[in-house]
Amino acid sequence: MFHRLGAVGVTILVGVLAFLLGKFNHLFLTCSDFDVSGDNPPAHCAAGKPFNRV
Repeated sequence: MFHRLGAVGVTILVGVLAFLLGKFNHLFLTCSDFDVSGDNPPAHCAAGKPFNRV
């Protein structure tokens, strides 16, 4: 019983986090990040250079 509740809780947590990351992507992704990945940039993306991983 507790394993099932834990699995449901983790699933809900991941879903909420994914929604929030998508909703607020303009805080940490730029339009260039979407261009580099080959995706269409969303309407509310931030202008700037793509994030360079070192």
